[in-house]
Amino acid sequence: MPRLFPLILTGLLLISCKSENKPYYVDRYATPINRSPYIQSLSHNSAKILWQNKGESESLLTVWSENDPSTRHFYFDSRKNDFNISLSDLIPNSKYFYKSTGEREFKGFFHTRKAPEQDESCKILVLGDSGSDGLRSVYKSISTKFNNFDSILLLGDNAYTVGSEDQYNRLFFSPLRKILSSTPVYSVLGNHDAASMLTYTRLFAFPKHGECGGVPSKSEIYYSYNNGPVHIVVLDAFATNMSKQGKMIKWLRKDLLENDKAWTIACWHHTPYGKGGHNSDAEEELVKSRKIFNPILEEYGVDLVLNGHIHSYARTEMIHGHFGESKSYDRDKHMKQTGPHYLKYNQKDKNGTVYVLLGCSGKIDGKSKHPAHIRQKNQLGGIVVDADLNSLDIKFINNQKSIADHFTISKANSLMFSN
Repeated sequence: MPRLFPLILTGLLLISCKSENKPYYVDRYATPINRSPYIQSLSHNSAKILWQNKGESESLLTVWSENDPSTRHFYFDSRKNDFNISLSDLIPNSKYFYKSTGEREFKGFFHTRKAPEQDESCKILVLGDSGSDGLRSVYKSISTKFNNFDSILLLGDNAYTVGSEDQYNRLFFSPLRKILSSTPVYSVLGNHDAASMLTYTRLFAFPKHGECGGVPSKSEIYYSYNNGPVHIVVLDAFATNMSKQGKMIKWLRKDLLENDKAWTIACWHHTPYGKGGHNSDAEEELVKSRKIFNPILEEYGVDLVLNGHIHSYARTEMIHGHFGESKSYDRDKHMKQTGPHYLKYNQKDKNGTVYVLLGCSGKIDGKSKHPAHIRQKNQLGGIVVDADLNSLDIKFINNQKSIADHFTISKANSLMFSN
């Protein structure tokens, strides 16, 4: 598939904003479509609010909390603008409200995270290859059974077919409008997103400076962040140099070495294990991710890997050391534990990782048949991850409101000292 980079890059302007305490700045890009507010890079003391607005006059955004004596005011010219407001010095574990008054009115809220040393649980909604019409039924099904998500994680290909701004607005921002107004969203880069790279990097503001935990990557294509007791590492196997001496791999090793969270999840778009619409024995990005990423992740005891690209659901048992073609997979050699309840003994336990393929949040193309997979589902769906210090609980929810797969990982050291 050609790697296209369409659209004309518009100028980046800065708009000074007035505040009771200090000046703020808003990034502005000229674009013609409205997009409701959404939350990015949320931590215990910082957050970003993004939206797109088409209007003809000045408007006012106000941000406040009952726990914070500082009320923040942002004045902005609402004529055909994208806005990206950065908030800092927020109070941990507090509910903040925001409201726009003027030509275009909207309101919402978000909760800052607890202080890192007190942040011991989280619930994450995971969606993979969600950029098709099936997302609406998937999200409706999941939201009838689960709510109060702390974050959303996208596994790439978020808007078919080329990740244009119009496709993102129709296929992603519109169906998830309500939850995005209060819940931060993170994403890996999919090959369809990369077709409009300038749009992708403009629509999102990921924590490349380590503001949400982790080692700063200085890149919004690969980065890491903390969500409660979970450290999440976002990688890229499509548009980034994957050599061992490249910036991403050096950063990855440093980030994993310094990580002290109870759980570690790694994610990127191109699954290392899969047959079906794509072949992990033959396609470059899939082969390289298995040979380059997997050994490093297993060396540092990563617990769970999440990928997309093939439009189905599948997962392995807890496996270790399989970096070759599918024919070389040996159940007796590579499978370390059978589920659905897995046990690891400490944070850096290297005795196995569960690899999950989730590429069916927007459409399905048939099962992925790979010898490492012990579960395959040709169903639309998404994943709910519940984590605390003791366990990592993963459920695959299909668009019929059923739990189609469920497994847990526990750690012995957490169980010993949790009481």
